[in-house]
Amino acid sequence: MKIKKSRYPLIVAELSANHNNSIIVAKKIINILSQSNIWAVKFQAFKAENMAPKLNLKKYQIKDKKNIWRGESFFKLYSKAATPYDWLKKLYIYSQKKKLTCFSSVFDEESLDFLESIENPIYKIASFENTDLELIKKVSKTKKPLIISLGMTKLDEIYDAVETAKINGCKDLTLLKCTSSYPARNEELNLSTIPDLKKRFKCRIGFSDHTSDYIAPIVATSMGAEMIEKHVKLDDGIGLDSKFSMKAKDFKELSKYCTVARDTVGKIKYDLSKSEKKSVKNKRSLYFGKDLLKNTIIKKEHLLRLRPGNGLKIKLIRSVVGKKLSKSVKKFTPVKFPI
Repeated sequence: MKIKKSRYPLIVAELSANHNNSIIVAKKIINILSQSNIWAVKFQAFKAENMAPKLNLKKYQIKDKKNIWRGESFFKLYSKAATPYDWLKKLYIYSQKKKLTCFSSVFDEESLDFLESIENPIYKIASFENTDLELIKKVSKTKKPLIISLGMTKLDEIYDAVETAKINGCKDLTLLKCTSSYPARNEELNLSTIPDLKKRFKCRIGFSDHTSDYIAPIVATSMGAEMIEKHVKLDDGIGLDSKFSMKAKDFKELSKYCTVARDTVGKIKYDLSKSEKKSVKNKRSLYFGKDLLKNTIIKKEHLLRLRPGNGLKIKLIRSVVGKKLSKSVKKFTPVKFPI
């Protein structure tokens, strides 16, 4: 599969943990998204035991006071967040029936093998795995499109990830500007990095969003983001990722506004638009401001600058002043050659 270029910005709805341990909820979200004119729905393929130690000791707990998961052990958190493997094939089939592209984040060799077995078409490397060059190497060897989130990553590490992907066969690479805070604050996003990433790495650049609304994705699109990834939830109910997710029903507006942002940015152009070519005739031009007799020497005070543009362009005023009238003119007559 190749990622098509015709639908930028590509909107990806990240279902993540917001299924709330119910495949019925997951299918409800997918069904709503299918009516939203977005490109894809994404899942996460991992098992908790492959993510963190199966321990509840303090050193394996989240301690940050501002973290929405404070107090949880990593293992328990991932146990709650995981999408069971036996759901994924069913959710892929359901998404495809709803005309949505679907794919998953891959976290280790086991999840890669499983995703290959269900013919996963595109791979995503999450920010927490973007320095795992062994994983990037193995995923790149599938020759499938690869998306890498850049949260918590320094520039030299991005170069390492990109080089690893390319030398191991990745021909279709997308990098997502990302701030790995949950939820992320607008002042931390630094979306001006997007055009710089595009200049440095010569590949598709997007934005992985962890804010709670759609302002940042719209701004990111205006900065050149070609893919927008945003977490999706069914409603405002309790969920592990709900504080930085958007309701499924709002993705239709997100898609619309990002498309408007893309169209508004347009391209560098100094020529007139089609509508401007019709309006340009209404710009100011030169008119006589008094009744003047034949042979009058035209002075600057004899002239007015008025709309519409039926007379000479204002920049030609020096070519008019000092000329002798070849005939009498009435006030508000457009100035034209010959005088």
